[in-house]
Amino acid sequence: MDLEFHREQLGGGISVYTAAPHTFNEDSLLLAAFSRAERAERACDFGAGCGIIPLMWCRGEQPESITAVDLSDRACALARYGVAQSGLTDRIEVICADIRDFWRTVRVRYDLVTMNPPYYRAGSGRRNQNGEKALARQDGAAEIGEVCVCAARVLRQGGRLCICFPAERLCDALCAMRSSHIEPKRLRPVSSRPGQAARLYLLEGVLGGRPGMRIEPELISCDNSGTRTAQMEEFLNGGVL
Repeated sequence: MDLEFHREQLGGGISVYTAAPHTFNEDSLLLAAFSRAERAERACDFGAGCGIIPLMWCRGEQPESITAVDLSDRACALARYGVAQSGLTDRIEVICADIRDFWRTVRVRYDLVTMNPPYYRAGSGRRNQNGEKALARQDGAAEIGEVCVCAARVLRQGGRLCICFPAERLCDALCAMRSSHIEPKRLRPVSSRPGQAARLYLLEGVLGGRPGMRIEPELISCDNSGTRTAQMEEFLNGGVL
């Protein structure tokens, strides 16, 4: 692989390989834990980047099959390398594609789709001079409405879409899901410190689901000293539902 990369061990013989701008942060780890891909499921991660979410899923009971989709050749190269080095080529397929076109090639329906979508509308939020990083942060690749439409096209009836989204744009995500016949069913707020307002929400919707959403307990990332909380450690390791 003709890239300068950094290896990070995830446990269980699984490693992820990152290179700027295709890295990951706590949000991706939260989404991997929140979505809880199960053994018999077919799962798909939109905007997979370096492949962190599919690789995290494989630390436990591995889903039946996983598809990782990303628009960037560089990101896909990193993801494929991590998959190969972790011995998961029979489990994870990496596809370089725009999700707005990907659905046309799908021959199966997925039980689970995840995406850490662009956080800001195009032209808003902090500007980034790196084109690939800007695509990841803003709606230049696919905005939340398109994410939901594409997810609805590849999910089976009753399949789940899980995303994490900034608190100030939660209404956009809820409206986009319902517009695509994905009913919001589960919501979990995440705060950086005790007493602070939620910075983001983890959200799960079900294609064709009935109305009715469960609000789960708040997750607090760190205590006032900046140390990750026991609650967060347990959640990231699959102990908090």
